[in-house]
Amino acid sequence: MTTMAASTRFAGIAEMLLFLMERVASRKQLAKLRRVNKAFEMAATPFLFREVYYDVGAVYNAHLKFDCLKESPHLCHVRKLAVKGSWSNWEGCNDVLQQMFPRMAQLESVEISGFLISRAMLGTLQESCPRIKSMSICFPDLDYDLYEVKTLEIGYYDPTPAQPEVHQPPDAVNSLADFTHLEELSLENFHGDLDWWRATIVKMLNNSPRLKKLSLSISTATINSYRYNGQSPYWSFFEDLCYGYAQSGAEPLSLESLHCGRSIFPSDDPDCLKMLTELTQLKQVYIDNGEVIDFVAKPLMMTYSLGNESPVGFEQFGPEYCPHLRRFSVFEYQSDVQSFFATISDESFSRQLAISCESQGMGYELDSLLRPCPDYPALPLHFRMLELDLFRDPEVFDGNNEAGGDDYHTISAVDIMEHLTGNDNGALEGLVVLLPWEEDSNGRCQLQRLELVEQALPRLQRLTQLAVTVAKCHQKTHKELEDMVTSAAEQLAAAGPTLHYIKVHWKRWQIWRNRDGTVRLDELDEDEARHVELFSHSIWAPDY
Repeated sequence: MTTMAASTRFAGIAEMLLFLMERVASRKQLAKLRRVNKAFEMAATPFLFREVYYDVGAVYNAHLKFDCLKESPHLCHVRKLAVKGSWSNWEGCNDVLQQMFPRMAQLESVEISGFLISRAMLGTLQESCPRIKSMSICFPDLDYDLYEVKTLEIGYYDPTPAQPEVHQPPDAVNSLADFTHLEELSLENFHGDLDWWRATIVKMLNNSPRLKKLSLSISTATINSYRYNGQSPYWSFFEDLCYGYAQSGAEPLSLESLHCGRSIFPSDDPDCLKMLTELTQLKQVYIDNGEVIDFVAKPLMMTYSLGNESPVGFEQFGPEYCPHLRRFSVFEYQSDVQSFFATISDESFSRQLAISCESQGMGYELDSLLRPCPDYPALPLHFRMLELDLFRDPEVFDGNNEAGGDDYHTISAVDIMEHLTGNDNGALEGLVVLLPWEEDSNGRCQLQRLELVEQALPRLQRLTQLAVTVAKCHQKTHKELEDMVTSAAEQLAAAGPTLHYIKVHWKRWQIWRNRDGTVRLDELDEDEARHVELFSHSIWAPDY
């Protein structure tokens, strides 16, 4: 009697193969598994082509690059399609998508960015892909394009808008309101008549009562056009949207994620936002509180023009209104953001919160939340995820005192790490730190202050994710940086007994621990890294 090998028996059980493929995040690994045998190929193919990302590029005949994709026999497996195109090739991009959609009946999510959309393409999408649950459209940045075209036409830079009149959006966009039962909606960088957009978005929200994720932002070109005409409806656009939605008679949504991009400001009246969504359901919030500038750095909208307060009502995202909030991000860590965090009196709320800021400094830094302050009795607080600058010793103003006042002082990197580890009690799960580097006597790159992080890791009882950003390292070769990055990752992985994932500069790894106490690092690809919360949540982009 012949006994089948275990591998052969495993391959013969379709359910086991599907169970395996569902748990493989790496597309590279899926591609390898697909080549094992026919059974593995059949099981792995739907997962390998489940998500397709395509960057068309800016060549004139961009649609020709699409040929290899639109003719693929695997389009029937695609659940998510993301296409990045060019505004100059928008007609070709739309034509190819219009040919692809009829072969993508399983499509559930579509992301389009960088080019204008046609009514015919959207109509085909709606007709051919009834399972669409997620739609994301990032319109081209016409501000840059129009300035460039105008400069070429007249031969010099003219600071007035290339199209000073605010125009009705093209008819192509009208069909957006026809989509129903969406669970995720993202309209980024939209331009044109804001009254029209507000009415269209209200219709879309009415058609998708189960929406869980909403993301909006207004284009710089539109802000510039209204400003040129002496109008400023962009300041109150989101507030008017909330009132417009309530006036439509619809019940508040149950959003779990709210992304307020450029010029989308939640007002300081929580009752206004409650008209749009149940705040108790929110788990993730992002607010762009940065100023708006054009492509030559001319300020168009100063968010903090009246001092230390922006038009954003941050308090409505506190524990009283949003008890289940897990992630909170802003573009710029300013005084009103710090006041919001520093007045959180519910310690359990801060310990469940991952916070991130694209920009911090000028006396307002996240590390200030880790130490006592007489102006804020609730401090110190500890958070689930945090970003700390160890590159320099930050200049800190307690409260809102001006530089040079009695409360102006400097906090060292040593003090910051001591405040972080003190009384943490297992709150911190993810940490991002910015470190400087230097050359040793042999000319090799080494990270400075790495020992501070290494010494802190054993004291952070639940830290599972760590990211190290390296400052001012563009002068070195790729090989020099790679050696420094890999060495630092190995050193930190060995020092952190609870670490599961680590990122140093651009490289990311999963950490495996052997029985003898040694560690092994497996590098993650883009698909695997997206599943690590810290790597996808942190938006910090230090400019030094």
